[in-house]
Amino acid sequence: MWKSTLFILAASIISAVNALGTSCTAALTPQAVGGAPYWEQTITRRGISAYNANPSTYQVYRNVKDFGAKGGGVTDGTAAIDAAISSGGRCGQGCASSTLSPAVVFFPSGSCLVSAPM
Repeated sequence: MWKSTLFILAASIISAVNALGTSCTAALTPQAVGGAPYWEQTITRRGISAYNANPSTYQVYRNVKDFGAKGGGVTDGTAAIDAAISSGGRCGQGCASSTLSPAVVFFPSGSCLVSAPM
């Protein structure tokens, strides 16, 4: 009984989705102009690390330029990248794992000189 009900429900959903697929009348066009920044570096950040010991002050999003990386592939950015990764007392070498202190480390477009392993 429940198998036939599930089958009818699945068939109805598939039919509805297929009907939506035919409503496009034109190709999608890009909205960004050349040289525009990647969306991730311009959004408002309101998220926190809820399980971190200091969620109101812990920085989840880290742009490597905010930690001193210059970009351009000329100036060594290794120390700045390492600082962005390890900022906030994150779980480091010798630590099994931790999801209490997540981080999003963002690298803007361009090139970056790295002289040592991270």
